[in-house]
Amino acid sequence: MRAPDATTPGGRQLRANRRPAPSLRNLLVVPVVLQTVATAGLISLLSYQNLRSSTDRMAATMQERTSRQVSDYLHAYLEVPQQVVATMEQAVRSGALDPQDQVATTRYLWQLHRTFPAAPYLNYGLASGDFIGVGQADNDDPRPYLELAAADSIERLEKYTIDPIGRKGDLQRVKPFADFRADGWYNEPLVAGKAVWTSIYNWVDAPEVIAIGAGIPIRRDGRLVGVAEVDVFLSNISSYLASLPLGKGWQVYLVESNGMLVADSSNRLPFRVVGGRGVRLRATEAEAPSIRDSARALVNRFGDLGAIDMPHQLRLPLNGTGELVRVEPFRDRYGLDWRIVVTMPESELEGPLRRDALTNLLISLGAVGMSGTLGMQAVRRVNASLTQVVEGSEALAEGNLDHQVPPGEVAETQRVAISLNTMASSLQESIRSLRASNAAVSEVVAQRTRELQEANQRLEEEIALRRRAEEELLQSNAELQVLAHTDRLTGVANRNQLDHQLAMEWQRHRREQKPIALLMIDADHFKAYNDCFGHLAGDRCLIRIAEVVKRTCSRPGDLLARFGGEEFVLLLPNTDCPGAITVAERVQEALEHQAIPHPKAVVAGRVSVSIGIASQIPDSYNTPQDLLASADAALYRAKAGGRNRWEMVG
Repeated sequence: MRAPDATTPGGRQLRANRRPAPSLRNLLVVPVVLQTVATAGLISLLSYQNLRSSTDRMAATMQERTSRQVSDYLHAYLEVPQQVVATMEQAVRSGALDPQDQVATTRYLWQLHRTFPAAPYLNYGLASGDFIGVGQADNDDPRPYLELAAADSIERLEKYTIDPIGRKGDLQRVKPFADFRADGWYNEPLVAGKAVWTSIYNWVDAPEVIAIGAGIPIRRDGRLVGVAEVDVFLSNISSYLASLPLGKGWQVYLVESNGMLVADSSNRLPFRVVGGRGVRLRATEAEAPSIRDSARALVNRFGDLGAIDMPHQLRLPLNGTGELVRVEPFRDRYGLDWRIVVTMPESELEGPLRRDALTNLLISLGAVGMSGTLGMQAVRRVNASLTQVVEGSEALAEGNLDHQVPPGEVAETQRVAISLNTMASSLQESIRSLRASNAAVSEVVAQRTRELQEANQRLEEEIALRRRAEEELLQSNAELQVLAHTDRLTGVANRNQLDHQLAMEWQRHRREQKPIALLMIDADHFKAYNDCFGHLAGDRCLIRIAEVVKRTCSRPGDLLARFGGEEFVLLLPNTDCPGAITVAERVQEALEHQAIPHPKAVVAGRVSVSIGIASQIPDSYNTPQDLLASADAALYRAKAGGRNRWEMVG
């Protein structure tokens, strides 16, 4: 039985019932084009997401480094004023400085101001109502001034120049003043009872200056002396923030936990002057739009900036655009509770990101267009051996893009083979293009990495500079310790050092049961010498007496101290009465050889001294003060006996 053909009724029925079959062009081209489009879209999407993720991580790292750099700067910069104010308190508490002594206090504060540039203004506010301050009026004028106010004229603040050696100069002006004991900078350290940071405030007499004070209460022998304070200009912190190597549109600002603006990198003031008084701004009221908008977004997100107690990396919608914001707390042991905020516009990342994504998309679309064109051409050439075509296409499907599909013997299949081979070449070209794009992205990442490494190197150099500053601070503290135990006129030990050394030697000699001796030395008729030659000559005479006595002391343990006025005390460990007498006679002989003229002296017209000697072995019934009293009594007898002689007790 033969099969029906088109001429038979059965053939005509089959042809009538046959559904229209899809064309070979559609069967081959459509799946290829769809697959290529899907592949290109997926590659473009994954590439965009990868670029976006890498860029976000890099931006977050840069913001974190900037925030840590600011935190390190604040710790180092704000530690100096606290150390200086502690030094000021210790000088008064130990008795090395009397704040009522205007001349000495002025020079002391002037020396601290010159040594520590990070302490621009230093002052003592005394419980009696007296005020003395030394420092800059503002950042525009680096010259230090002296400001004085007395309790009985507290409404007047007198401003003086200071000469090159720290002495009060000419009166410049008189400014209105008020009782500072009602101000926060004075009361807040008293309430805390320790070193603290005061509230930020604008100076009353110069509202354009905004400062924060490092304050500490001063007590001596249980009595309140006053408050020592160092003002720090917040404009210095703003200048540092503005100097940071930030990208375009970046902002860095500091804000208190209550929302008040401290400093920022926009070179705008964090306050307004209204009616001659400084009025601070909240961060939500800042003039810089990015600072104001980001602060409002943070308040909306957290409700209160004080609730931010750990670092946060955020992407916030601001005015229809995105903003990358990092905020972290900054606290120190003196009560600071600030927030460091670093903002970066997302548009700074979107530009390069979109350009790279568009490049990848265009490459993919080009590959799609080329593949579709070649597929259309290949359909007209498919008529070769289907087996060879299938085997060739299977090889390509397995990923062997180097395989050449056999063309077959029919023109149609030759076209299919050429299309498949061309498509394989196009895919290889697309892969090479994508690899080239990835190489370009890698170069961008490498460039950003180098920039971060350079920033890190600058940070390490800054840390090294801060360490050197800390070493200089330690050296300055050591020098202050020497000044606290040395008589400034003669260069010998002062009364504090004598009391300390005598107490130590007394305990040691008591344990070892060895004798200890004191020589109380007083210049004869010294008031008459001052009246005759003047006080400056009297000072030089005391210096020469001290030098003569020091030259007679050959042992390392001997200590010469100025006891007060024209009196000196020579401490002689392990010395009995004969040894002390020998030293006293050497002192008088050496002074006699100096022959310092003294027309009103009773001894041949020269300077002489009377010496009281006391020596004993310490026991539980006596104290160092008893030894001093014995030497003083012997000195009294020497003076009563005619002066220029020695008397002994012991």
